[in-house]
Amino acid sequence: KIGEDKYRVKVGFVTACEDKIPKWSFSVKDAVFRIDRQVHLKHPIFRIKKLPIFYSPYLYAPTNERERQTGFLIPSTGNSSSRGRSISDAFFLTLGRSADVLANAEYYSLRGVAGGLEFNARPSERSTIYAHGFFAADRLGQGGQSAQIKADTRFDNGFRAVADVYTVSSPVFRQVYGDSFYNIVRPDEVSSGFLTRNFSTYSVNVFGERRLTEFPEGAVTSRTFPSFNLSGHRRQVKDWPVYLSFESSVEGLRRSDI
Repeated sequence: KIGEDKYRVKVGFVTACEDKIPKWSFSVKDAVFRIDRQVHLKHPIFRIKKLPIFYSPYLYAPTNERERQTGFLIPSTGNSSSRGRSISDAFFLTLGRSADVLANAEYYSLRGVAGGLEFNARPSERSTIYAHGFFAADRLGQGGQSAQIKADTRFDNGFRAVADVYTVSSPVFRQVYGDSFYNIVRPDEVSSGFLTRNFSTYSVNVFGERRLTEFPEGAVTSRTFPSFNLSGHRRQVKDWPVYLSFESSVEGLRRSDI
């Protein structure tokens, strides 16, 4: 103890794990910290179990109960057979208690520079917004951009609105830079939205969609708007052994081949 609330640790480690042998930790020869403040680490080594992963000349880690803080994330590296050796880093920015932005930059030895932005927000207890954009300046001519926005909200009058908008510059870009097997092989680019409400005896739904499907001989774009559906739940007629239900819909469709 070197002060009222200040301590120095020699040959110790920092972790959030409660195991006897932590799943991850930063081992240090010298660290200084204050209670409920950051720990300043000199020459820390990041370990998985007891295995050393990487070294840093200086690092600090929070010890208070605050869960989200602005700052740089731990850099990462990897290898891809199609994109080559990669190195990436990201910056996390908090925008109050209910929103944040994550910006990342990547470099691929065979392809060049890529990067993206990710935005998350919860404007209210009944609303969420997610937006993600990504680009690649590919030196082999297979670069491009992609963007996706997801939003969900529930209104005071009982209606719920959902939107999912997705766009990508080309199928080749999606296949080269897709982050999952589904995104790489999917032939569709779909944007959709709906508005719905369930009442005591019936339901109302309004739906719209744009779908672009890639085929070897070309692309087909279909649009569904407006799609209106009204359905009534099963309801007994007086005391008779008769139940009434109904369903009606109107839909507009359009298709174009490229």
